[in-house]
Amino acid sequence: MTEPQGLMSQLSGEEQSCIAEAGGTERFMAVFDNPDLASPQERDAFVNCLEHESMLALFLKGFTDQTGPLSEDTSACIGTGFQDFDLRTMMLSNPAPGGEETAMIQGMAGFLIAVSCLNEEEYQAASPGLDLQADGRESLQCITNTLGGPEGVAASLQTKEGEPPMAFFNAASECGLDMMGGPRN
Repeated sequence: MTEPQGLMSQLSGEEQSCIAEAGGTERFMAVFDNPDLASPQERDAFVNCLEHESMLALFLKGFTDQTGPLSEDTSACIGTGFQDFDLRTMMLSNPAPGGEETAMIQGMAGFLIAVSCLNEEEYQAASPGLDLQADGRESLQCITNTLGGPEGVAASLQTKEGEPPMAFFNAASECGLDMMGGPRN
């Protein structure tokens, strides 16, 4: 899925038809290569055409551009972590009113889940391009384990409106991850 043609060949017929109506395969592939080429409305139209697995592949592109294909264990971990994850809310440029915070939290959770699933070799390959601390993998894995796995990371970041995600910040503190001044209990 690192190449637009590879992505197109793996999309369902419904996804391909929707993409054709939303702007065409050629335009979709151009936007896939460089999302900044599209308006927020155009990106949203394409995102709304995609099913969960296709959105996950697009989300992971930032990782796989750095790491190459992911290992079987990493793919299984990511699959579990994103099983019930609302990728659409996270990927839309214009979320529903009041959904901006949810989209930001989903983005943070998605990033942490994906990074914590990477094996050592993948993490080291991704570190420079994703601006990750070379020795931060253990802290991220500790957070994931402390919170009960990828599902727990996502759940810990879902808070009541206006409240900081204390469970996440506490786990980060326990695991030695510097959250740049995040709240502490």
